Amino acid sequence: MTEIKKQIEVLLTRLNGLKNIGFHSLKYSEKIADELNKYKIDLSYYSHLNSELTMEKVRVINSSLDEVLLKAGQLQGEINKQKKHIKETIEEYSSEINDFLYYAGYKYRVSIEYDDVNNYHLVLKHIDNTSNVNSVNNHLSYGEKNAFALVLFMYDILRTNPDLVILDDPISSFDGNKKFAIINMLFMGKKCLKDRTVLLLTHEFNTVIDSIKNMSHLFNPAPKAAFLSTNNGVLSEKNISKNDIKSFVDIAKSSISSEIDILNKLVYMRRLEEIQDKNSFSYQLISNLFHKREEPIFKYFDASSGKEQCRKMKNEEICKASDEIKKINTRFRL
Repeated sequence: MTEIKKQIEVLLTRLNGLKNIGFHSLKYSEKIADELNKYKIDLSYYSHLNSELTMEKVRVINSSLDEVLLKAGQLQGEINKQKKHIKETIEEYSSEINDFLYYAGYKYRVSIEYDDVNNYHLVLKHIDNTSNVNSVNNHLSYGEKNAFALVLFMYDILRTNPDLVILDDPISSFDGNKKFAIINMLFMGKKCLKDRTVLLLTHEFNTVIDSIKNMSHLFNPAPKAAFLSTNNGVLSEKNISKNDIKSFVDIAKSSISSEIDILNKLVYMRRLEEIQDKNSFSYQLISNLFHKREEPIFKYFDASSGKEQCRKMKNEEICKASDEIKKINTRFRL
């Protein structure tokens, strides 16, 4: 049983290695063909697993590797090109990359180091530690890995200068401060995607608000936005202008003055008062209505105790609140 377990573990390790074949596992290989041959499975070493089913599965795996081996020379060339691209990008833009990491709040720096045979290594270091980060997957969060990929992609674009750049939802996974740092890096920095044709697809509407309404003057040229939708396989595009983007205050005021029912008006009025002044009498009275309290109370924060306190609303406070509410509906009665 011990021998069977050992053979299973060895084969599982080999299969996991096959799963992870890619640029990162092959980039330091002098000869790709020799490295790929190491992944081929010889069932003669797994006597306890040498069944018809296993033989069929192994035959498929080895055949796939043989197909890749036929293109080993081409693959070697592509890996060498990719290594050269990354090396040149880091060497040329390392200062800008590290500036972005600093301003975005990432406590890492990148650099290039060379080994004894002159192979380069892209090195990641935490600013609070002099040693290199050896396992990126264990140290970096999903968002941090996305940020590194995005910054390297942008600087590679500056080098290769393609006619069209497509960014597929690059910033939805980041929080507010990091989103601004990334938008600044992509479109407003000294070396950025300015004056290039960029198609940015996103589900994150704050990006549209910032680029079209709040900071459009900082982009060159001025960006354009559109809402894309599909219906029965037909793609529709509706332009979004600055006037289409409203703040909640604008939406609330517009809804309050519209012909919607009194209950919805009160919802908007309470939200508007909540933003402007939660201690207003009208906010307090509407909150009491929504909570169906027979005797209205006034909630407030007591600085001396550090806790929320409440008291009964005075008659004059209720009257003042009622007068404010009557401005949006003259038929209001408490």
